[in-house]
Amino acid sequence: LRGGYLEMFNMDKDVKEIFISSIAVRLCPTVLGQTVVDCIVDPPKPSDDSFELYEREKHAILQGLAE
Repeated sequence: LRGGYLEMFNMDKDVKEIFISSIAVRLCPTVLGQTVVDCIVDPPKPSDDSFELYEREKHAILQGLAE
């Protein structure tokens, strides 16, 4: 499972274009890896059907890590 996330701020336009073109030629993460990253950076919102389940699972995981 591979996935990645990068956020760039205040980067020179030319540097950003070179960076994007250099990573475009590398192998892309799998669809599953991209899906996992999307779930991490955009979790369910309170209006979503899965929000309650997400909160319960998140709480259980964090509680387990705290023990």
